Amino acid sequence: MTKIILYVIIAMYLVACSPASKVSSKSNGLNERFYPSKLVHTDLREVNFKDKFIIIDFWATWCAPCIKGFSHFETLASTPKFKDNAVFVLLSEEEEQKILKRLNGRTLQNVHFAIDQSDSLLGKTFEKFDVQYLPYAVVIHPNGELLWSGGTYSLTDSKLEHLIAGTYQEAPPKPKKATKQTIIADTLTGAHYQITTCLANKGSSSGFTKKDQSGYKRTAVSIRNLVKDLSNRSNFNLVSDANIDSTVYYVHFKCDPDSIEQPFNFLLHKLLAHYNIQTSTYTAEKEVFHVTVLNSDLLARKTTLQVEDGHGGFDYTDNEIVIINKPITTLVSILNELDYGPLILKEPLNTETRYDFQIDLKEGISGIKNQLEKKYGLGLVPTTTPIEVIKIQP
Repeated sequence: MTKIILYVIIAMYLVACSPASKVSSKSNGLNERFYPSKLVHTDLREVNFKDKFIIIDFWATWCAPCIKGFSHFETLASTPKFKDNAVFVLLSEEEEQKILKRLNGRTLQNVHFAIDQSDSLLGKTFEKFDVQYLPYAVVIHPNGELLWSGGTYSLTDSKLEHLIAGTYQEAPPKPKKATKQTIIADTLTGAHYQITTCLANKGSSSGFTKKDQSGYKRTAVSIRNLVKDLSNRSNFNLVSDANIDSTVYYVHFKCDPDSIEQPFNFLLHKLLAHYNIQTSTYTAEKEVFHVTVLNSDLLARKTTLQVEDGHGGFDYTDNEIVIINKPITTLVSILNELDYGPLILKEPLNTETRYDFQIDLKEGISGIKNQLEKKYGLGLVPTTTPIEVIKIQP
């Protein structure tokens, strides 16, 4: 599940380049398209832009989907059929020090990191291509012609091959199928609340788009995650004899929080009653993981770069989690949602400080424990403890 975030303009001047590192407009023909002031981790004199297609991936240090997408861009760049006729550039308009700190020694084998040349408040290349969101990619012909632009994840191996070969044709828009949604309930309305709910498209994003005391909205959420989102319990385990993740719902709740006590618990009760879903609770001995700090100095090094500008977010799939400028509770919440828990924050533990996390999930809980300990100074201590169990019976 990849989430695209809106681009926010960063007003800052960029690093000036030395005469030896300037891009020669005569050599690449792209002086009206590509304005790098400096390549990071690369001596520009070693990069030949002449007669090359240039593929630019626009990114920012605060953009979680951008950083998570580095591997996708590197996979394209490492494809043998592109190596001789294309140059792949990850372009940011932030200052070099922040970029280098975010990269933290990371170097991709076939991708160059570059700083966009400043032009008043905007980087020139960002402005030239009217970058409105991140991550965003463009493919430029050696003569400077823009061949393609769009979300970075949409640039596939096959698409790029056709673009370089000159055989790419934009696929005609597919006719929209008349999809009939089964409406569970148009609206549930009371004196101080309104709930709109229906079955949702399983391809929709499952991340909530709003959750505060006056409302809640998720575009595609399972019963399991509804209970996790809305229950006022802090630590519990969910069990069910049925596949409660196979059906997802659209839920939009608006209320007057001054008139409804515990709005989220109120919404959960209403939804379960409406869908005729029974729940029962009991206490059982369960293995849980206490999240503890093993090395506070190591953890402190992972405090966010974005503390000044406030940007951040998270993006995760079954393979990887990227979190920027969020507290430890965000990491714990995501791991619990992906069913690696129950994870419980062992008190006392600072939940105010914001950190950056990047966790590979391919090796399961053992790999997660190893990364948390070695990279972040956090430990997952297994323990058996009485925990509340919620059994769901659809």
